[in-house]
Amino acid sequence: MRAKRLIPIVLAVLLLAAAWLFWPGKSSRAPEKSKVRIPEKTENQNETQKVASKTAKLSEKENSEIPENKSYTFILKPIQTAAVLFEASGMLENTKTWNPGDRFSKNEVLFQLDNSALFNEISSQKSDLRSRLENLYQQFARETPEAASKWIAYGNAVTETDLLPPLPENISAKERALINTAGIVPLSLQIAQKEQEMFSYFYLAPFNGQVQKVLVPPGNKVKSRQTVALIYPDQTVVLQRKIHRNDLPAFIHQQKFSLKSQRGTKALSVKFSTGKQTGDSVLITAKIPSEKLKLFDFFQTIEISPDH
Repeated sequence: MRAKRLIPIVLAVLLLAAAWLFWPGKSSRAPEKSKVRIPEKTENQNETQKVASKTAKLSEKENSEIPENKSYTFILKPIQTAAVLFEASGMLENTKTWNPGDRFSKNEVLFQLDNSALFNEISSQKSDLRSRLENLYQQFARETPEAASKWIAYGNAVTETDLLPPLPENISAKERALINTAGIVPLSLQIAQKEQEMFSYFYLAPFNGQVQKVLVPPGNKVKSRQTVALIYPDQTVVLQRKIHRNDLPAFIHQQKFSLKSQRGTKALSVKFSTGKQTGDSVLITAKIPSEKLKLFDFFQTIEISPDH
């Protein structure tokens, strides 16, 4: 009996609880976060921030202002280098001692191979040619007297020291028959060919220039097409080196530089160009006519500093 009376009371409690949960005025929003108060910057903090900002700007400029006393070491190099070599082979003669930096003139004999064996062959053949011609002089006088003096003059011109002269012109049929019997033409062609070969034993300077390096000292055997020395012309020099990219403005925006070596100092306008960049290093190159660098020698170390 008592349990039946409790049922209405339990139902009433449940209804009240449900009404409370679904009441329209109840908010489902999360509670507002508490506001955080940011303290004002002090005077010292403002100064620190200004210094950091200036430092950042200097870093962005990448030190474009290069100190006046800063210098860069370069080596003067020729824009072109030629190898001295021979088509022939033989012993390199000690005709003249060349050192790096020595100057020479165009067509000057720089190096020479021992050609004594070839010279003796040529001398022997020339002697044989003169003997054959002398044996024909009487026949020329009998059969073609008008041509005798021409062949005598030719025979006298055949010497050991001079190049073989060309055969006389306007050879008649009788003259040709006589010289053919003596084998004059084939012998003269052999001599001329060996004389041309003799030129391969000499190296004549192809230009005005300087010696860079001698690779084979005199008295040593030289093979055909072996490099004996390196030479270069008096034309244009190259200034080239790698620099840090921060120093690049000093070369790209500058035109005048001070070049200093043991022989003196010279102000010069130079235009550099940039090349390959590897990391922080940049290759820079400048080409200068050699006549502007009379104070300096090739392959000499010089110091270059911008003229501010």
